[in-house]
Formats: sequence, structure tokens, C-alpha cells
Amino acid sequence: MYVRCGSYAAQHLTDGYIPEHIAELYGACDTGSRRNPDTGKPETLGETLVRAKLWRRTRGGYKMPGYLDYNPSKTAVENQRKEAAERQRRRREGLLSQRDSRVSHRTPALTPITKDEASTTAARPRPVDKPSLASSNGSAATRQPPPYAQAVHHALNPEDPT
Repeated sequence: MYVRCGSYAAQHLTDGYIPEHIAELYGACDTGSRRNPDTGKPETLGETLVRAKLWRRTRGGYKMPGYLDYNPSKTAVENQRKEAAERQRRRREGLLSQRDSRVSHRTPALTPITKDEASTTAARPRPVDKPSLASSNGSAATRQPPPYAQAVHHALNPEDPT
């Protein structure tokens, strides 16, 4: 229960204050196996922590006396978060400015095509580069694969002489 309440204080930045209703949810009102030495009645877990001086009773809950000795305060955590957010904002702005400088946002100027140009361009066949099947001496030429394909082929087939 002590650890769960300490985790609550850290998560909600209460600087070691545990509200009564949270302590009850985590079991402060449950009776332990110990009995109060003064009254002989079963002692609740919250009372046990107060008697052991791990908690102090305050108005509306409990306070963990040494909490700020081992944990950052609410203001320190909020300042760290603000600094981290500012650092991230500056980083993102820097990345955006780098990206913007590399990309051209100008649209190229388009020149209108006249009707005559459009009809002659569409009717004209495009030239296609076809390799010649006959070599200069008249024999059939074999097409050579690109150098990368040759390297891959030789790497996969080391015994093949081609």
C-alpha cells in the first residue's frame, strides 16, 4: 500500500500528499495482523504507517514526510516538461526549415499548346530504340545483360562460364 500510494503521488504530482479517499482505495482502512499496543484493537494499515513515521496524518489525508528527499517536486517536473516541450518544438522547426529549403514550391510555367501542335504531336509516332539483331558482320548478335545483372548471375552461379 505504501508503494502504491507513493506511485499515486508521483503520477499526480502531489508532492507526497495522499488524499484520504485514495488511501482508502489502496487499503489504508484494512486491518493488518498487528494490534495497537495502547488499545489492543486491530490497527489499520494507515495507522501502522503513521505509527512507523512513514506517513503523517494531515487534514483530508496523509503526507509522506521524506517524499521530496527522493522524488522531484511538482514544480521541478513541470519545468522539465516545459523545457522538453520547448526543445522538441525547436527541433521540429529546424527539421521543417531544412525540408522546406530542399523542396521547391514553385510551379513550372506551362505554355499553352495550340490546336495545330496538339494534332501533329498526337499523330506523330514516337521513336522506339530497338537493338539491331544483326551485327556488322551479318551474324545474329546476342544481347548482353547490364553489368549489375551479370554480377548477380556470377555471384549466384560461380561455375557458369558466361
